Amino acid sequence: MPLSTARRTWTAPRCGPGPNRPPVCCAPYWTWSDPGTVYRVYGMAWFLIFLAATACAFTVHGRRAPTGAEKWGWRVALTGYLLATASTFGDYWTPWTDQSFLVLGIPGTLVSLAGSTLLGITLLRRRFRPRVTGWLLATWIPLLFLLSSLVAMGAAALPMIWAWALAGRALGRSVPGAGRGDRGVPDLVPAETGRPGR
Repeated sequence: MPLSTARRTWTAPRCGPGPNRPPVCCAPYWTWSDPGTVYRVYGMAWFLIFLAATACAFTVHGRRAPTGAEKWGWRVALTGYLLATASTFGDYWTPWTDQSFLVLGIPGTLVSLAGSTLLGITLLRRRFRPRVTGWLLATWIPLLFLLSSLVAMGAAALPMIWAWALAGRALGRSVPGAGRGDRGVPDLVPAETGRPGR
């Protein structure tokens, strides 16, 4: 059933006392809206998700001393993440949705894909922990096509988001006083040594 048909045929639940009914105070918030508004409100969460993933990437970068290809991978990937984060803000929080997607979204996606692939390969070669971060970044291009064809276009960003969420979690566990020990600590030694350590 198309969304427009569902919108016309379904009715909002009644508020007030009774089984399976929300309280009266929720009545203004418990209604149906047009698909454009629902899409925009749902999309606003993507800005916060991209912001958190970008912050994790910058934090992990700050704890490493990259050289060579890894250094360039970080530069390109972080630039792409900043563009993509700015794009999600412009797409959903401003009235310039199309302009933001054209000027920030497309270049941000392409730069992020290129930088993340290079960065993922170098992180795998340098035995960065958690290893899944490097694998998710290195395989982001094929995963983009797979996820966008099977799930949705928005799901194509999930490998990058999960990669940095897992790296951020491992980094958080490495902080003294976190209470979890040193399991899964990212490799924080200078990249040129090639030895894992702390």
